Amino acid sequence: MTDDIRINSDFPTHFKTKKLISIAGYEGVFALILLWCYCRSYRPKGDLSGISDRDIDIICGFNAERIENEYESFAACLHHVGFLDKTPTGYQLHDWAEHNPYAFFAEERSQSARDSANKRWQQKKTDKSQSNAKRIPNVCETETKGNAPYPYLKGYICKSEQISRSKQLEDGIANEHRRDALEESKRVEASWD
Repeated sequence: MTDDIRINSDFPTHFKTKKLISIAGYEGVFALILLWCYCRSYRPKGDLSGISDRDIDIICGFNAERIENEYESFAACLHHVGFLDKTPTGYQLHDWAEHNPYAFFAEERSQSARDSANKRWQQKKTDKSQSNAKRIPNVCETETKGNAPYPYLKGYICKSEQISRSKQLEDGIANEHRRDALEESKRVEASWD
């Protein structure tokens, strides 16, 4: 799974970004991106419930003392600018589902893929008659006794080779080859008995 975030192309020139730069500088913008990356990895729904303002500052790697005195934390600054929404239990990334749907719906997508895979496997287990696997034809009797292929041995001829050789003999192979092939064929037939 790719753990990435999407940033809109107008982010650098957006009013909220410019406001954040005026309050916290370019370090504040980088700190916001760190928060987005953290949420992608650990809070894909963008829900920061239960995380204190101080912990959000730590996640962002931003010391609130760097910003104007009217904000007690960087999280409060992000809320004031509009990048965080206040909830009864903490903060939520503003419009995270709209701006990063791949991250937001990652769990649902994974569950859907698991369900589909399980459904396919259950269907294969219960309905083996509709298999699309091509079967290897049983060419030689000796090869069908086990599940491993029989190694080719010098002088070993399976029935399809024997039929093929008989056809070649009928079509006019030289007498010396015909005699050798017939002897070999008789020897193999004797070993099958």
